[in-house]
Amino acid sequence: ARAWPLALLGAAAGAGPAAAVPGTAAAASALSGPAEVAAAGAVPGPAVGAAGPPVGGHFVEQPPGATAEPRDTTVCTVVNRTGLGRPSALRCDIGVVFQEVEEEGPLPAFTEGWYIYLILALVCVVMAAFAAGMTLGFTSLDPFQMEVLSNIQPDDLDDSDNEKSSASEGATRGSDAIAKLEKDQLCAGRILPVLAGHYFGSGSGGSGCCRALPKCLNPTNEHYLLVTLLLINAAANEALPLFLDRLVPSWLAVLLSVTVVLLFGEIIPSAIFTGPNQLKLAARMVPVVQLARVLVLPVVWPLALMLDLVLGHEADDHPRHELKAMMRTLQQEELLKDEEANIIQGVLDMQSKRAEQIGQGIEDAKRVPQDRVIDRAFIEDLVRWGHSRILIFQPDEAAPGAEDDVRGVLMARKLLGVDLGSGRRVDEIENAFKKPVILGLRDNLLSVLQQFQRGKCHLAVMSADPPAMAKALAEGLRIPQHARPTRFCSFEDVIEAILRDQIFDEEDVDLGRHLAPVLAHRWLRP
Repeated sequence: ARAWPLALLGAAAGAGPAAAVPGTAAAASALSGPAEVAAAGAVPGPAVGAAGPPVGGHFVEQPPGATAEPRDTTVCTVVNRTGLGRPSALRCDIGVVFQEVEEEGPLPAFTEGWYIYLILALVCVVMAAFAAGMTLGFTSLDPFQMEVLSNIQPDDLDDSDNEKSSASEGATRGSDAIAKLEKDQLCAGRILPVLAGHYFGSGSGGSGCCRALPKCLNPTNEHYLLVTLLLINAAANEALPLFLDRLVPSWLAVLLSVTVVLLFGEIIPSAIFTGPNQLKLAARMVPVVQLARVLVLPVVWPLALMLDLVLGHEADDHPRHELKAMMRTLQQEELLKDEEANIIQGVLDMQSKRAEQIGQGIEDAKRVPQDRVIDRAFIEDLVRWGHSRILIFQPDEAAPGAEDDVRGVLMARKLLGVDLGSGRRVDEIENAFKKPVILGLRDNLLSVLQQFQRGKCHLAVMSADPPAMAKALAEGLRIPQHARPTRFCSFEDVIEAILRDQIFDEEDVDLGRHLAPVLAHRWLRP
């Protein structure tokens, strides 16, 4: 062993030989290095030697070869060390002061030190419990669901359950539901800043004092919260055995650390924080989580940034097919009626379904030339057709059979009161003549509905070049061949596509059109 001379300064000069007999040579902390340390603790080994100064005072380092004054100092040399570098034996000029440093064991029960370690162990269990519970309690909450909850209006609450109850009971239940909604929304508002966005704000790099922070250095709350809670949980679980080792034997400390942490630090907290009061408990723990996020910032920040870089973060978009699947699930659970599910499905399809999918070929439309005379035969044709709107086309002498140069829409009800013997033509009844809504074949139903709302006609034609057709109608010119309409639809067709069901009026029933399969299920076409 490497020699390390030390000088033991006597606490009382001229003390008798008996002072060297008690085993009070040095404290355990004095054995880890050459610096001056207190020698007040007990040495767990007998002192050897019957002459020399008292074995008490302070160890101080002396340079090799130095001599000490007799009766004032006793020079000792470290002759052996433990695997951790602590001295295990000293040899002094009066003999071996101590021979072995014993490992620390359990403290005597119910002493001051024992209570301190007991409190520290309990603190570790509580920290592990809260960290484990909050890890599941927060990470199992969906930020999108919190946003949905925050956007619920009191008028959106379903009062169908109150229909069978009395008016007073229904009002009481309604007020209770509104009060619960307000509390839940308050909790969601407190939780959202911890779950969603970025740690330094969701702006372009941050907010406030961190506005100039690059986005690449602004971790997402998703990973920052996860690393924070897991770090606290791991630290508490690792520190618990160290404190238990001073309370009970080592084997029992290991057993207790496993069972106590598993039961009180994992199972029970996780069950509580994910139970019926999950939202309320998470909201109450937000200040604790925010404080913890600040305390562990130097450690968690780089780890969260690394997770953002390697794993990325979950996208906030929710595709329409997920909403449709949710609607079908609610329908299967009988939380939605079939009619409600069909309407929701139709509304969600408006963005993807095209006008050509609900339209019919222009050759199937009832059309009359613009120079047709309004007489009894014409009125009889209108009655037989049973339509309230008829397409008007301009005859083409070059192509006598062509009827696709549509000029407008005739409102049949406007012909009431017209003298059938006057010989007036269709295009001469100005108040009965409307310009059709012009659609593109690839327009989605949402755009079609908006154009019907802007227009003053509920019948539309579809063209491969809507601007060219509109320009020709505005200037009174013939529609170019490539821009002539090929399909048509009505406002009723759009409503049927939304409802995913057909609508029949009295005329349809009288004429038997409700039995015709020609238009059946056209809103279900892929």
